[in-house]
Amino acid sequence: MEQGQIAYRLWLALARRPCRVTRYLSGCGKNCIPLHLDTLVFLPDIRLIVRAISNPSAISDHLDRALYRSSRLSFLLISACLFSNLAHSASAEWPAEPQGENLAQGLSVYNAGFEASGIAYHDELGFLIVGDDGDVANVSEAGVVEKYKFLGGDFEGIALKNGTADFAYIANETLSAIVEISLPNLSVTGRSWPLQLAKNGGLGFEGITFVPQSEAPVTWGQAIYDGFFIAASQADTELRIFNIDTRVGSVSPVAPSASIETNSLDLSGLHFSATTRRLYALHDSANTLTKINLSGETLAVYATPASGAEEGVVLVEPPSTEDTYIVLADDAGPIAIRYDHFQSTDTDESSESTVSAAVLWLMLRASQPPMD
Repeated sequence: MEQGQIAYRLWLALARRPCRVTRYLSGCGKNCIPLHLDTLVFLPDIRLIVRAISNPSAISDHLDRALYRSSRLSFLLISACLFSNLAHSASAEWPAEPQGENLAQGLSVYNAGFEASGIAYHDELGFLIVGDDGDVANVSEAGVVEKYKFLGGDFEGIALKNGTADFAYIANETLSAIVEISLPNLSVTGRSWPLQLAKNGGLGFEGITFVPQSEAPVTWGQAIYDGFFIAASQADTELRIFNIDTRVGSVSPVAPSASIETNSLDLSGLHFSATTRRLYALHDSANTLTKINLSGETLAVYATPASGAEEGVVLVEPPSTEDTYIVLADDAGPIAIRYDHFQSTDTDESSESTVSAAVLWLMLRASQPPMD
């Protein structure tokens, strides 16, 4: 058989198999954005095979240059990954109106030192706002205080199971526990659940939200009753999921059944949108709002409009997405700022980064051996 035919058959035997290179962005562990690059495995040029068969001694220099080109491919791959990582680590543009309206200023009549540290929205009652002095209030969408009660305690967050719920669940930092109150009279039911949460000095339980069973990932398992609570502590970067039967209180601390790593410190507020299945996490000192999915992938990081002490967040999502707005509670006073026209969809964001065609072409070009 002629050398050309041998070389051709050897070349055909080397299948062009796609090779997927994955680079995880925005941190490590579970909180990553996968960048997938589809390229080809190194395919020897047919002329290289011919030379190897006809004159093995002449192939050394050719191989050296081929390896050099291969190293260039590695460099381009790493550069593309780093470039994409930088693009995603920067804060995205705030997806709502930059100026807002304070809905909580009327609370100063009830408590001049009211510090809004958590907020939730009820379809019939309007807003439920807690203060870290241990007070809770029902405030309408127009900013009218419908009801106020001082219960006592260090309240840092509040959550509802759904928009028409009869009960609300408050994050008590001092007790590191969830405390249940009845609606609309804002009275304590006597049921509570201490949690196994990270605590470090004055840093502890800061945020709470609820995920219905129908929206929860299958990896969380079956909910005991209705769904799962997600709790945030300022003492670490992890969100913890708790499977709690709210029909019965608990004396013993409840252990988390799962967790979501955020890789971001100073977690101060949480909100879960059942409409988009997105989780929003506030970071007080960084003045950022992070949008993640329930798998822990960061989808966007927004710089908040005001550099305050944001400790509560809620999205109000009417049927028309154009009317969606966000409210940020700030514990610098009786502050709950409404920002209209919040873009809650993922139209301009993706959990999977892309690399330009030009970069892919350069990588494929670099993977080929020299022509001579």
